[in-house]
Amino acid sequence: MNAASELRQDNGTHIAARGVIEAIKIEILREHLPYELDMLDGATEYFQSPEFAAAAHSQEGWFKRNAAVEAFWMHARNLVEFLTRPKSADLTISSASAKNFAASFFSNLGVADTLITKINEQISHLGFKRRAAADAKLGSILMNWLKPAIDADIKRFEEGLEEDCRPYWTYRHPTQFVFVSPTHTTKRCRSQ
Repeated sequence: MNAASELRQDNGTHIAARGVIEAIKIEILREHLPYELDMLDGATEYFQSPEFAAAAHSQEGWFKRNAAVEAFWMHARNLVEFLTRPKSADLTISSASAKNFAASFFSNLGVADTLITKINEQISHLGFKRRAAADAKLGSILMNWLKPAIDADIKRFEEGLEEDCRPYWTYRHPTQFVFVSPTHTTKRCRSQ
């Protein structure tokens, strides 16, 4: 059940006060933003597991490693966009922004445009700017910086949540990012 239908089933008491726009915001806070953060944390946990280190030696492991890397970057991109974009004027057609929930929020992710461009070129889109050289790819050095930076922005976002949003948000305890050593996973593990 989504937030809009949940509000409709609440004996009509919240409908007059909240409306469809508020239902959309509630759904972002209860469902969609936590999902993005959970997926980023899940990828982070996997990177730090013994399974990730051992996975380089099998076909199944190769797939899991690449899936985790792609999950990290896709959800990082979504979160960077959410944290850095301007306030959305029309919540029915626009992408969500942290400023729609915490008007005074300001992101410290100053490299957002460059980072999103790199993620789009190297992860999201099959294009001519995809890199083959390991040192030119998005990698662990950027991950080691980005995950704590997103976590710090989310903490400040939580601190700045507007009063009407707070009841719908569950405060986070993110997975701490312990240094991930450089690994390049795009080459497929070949069976012998």
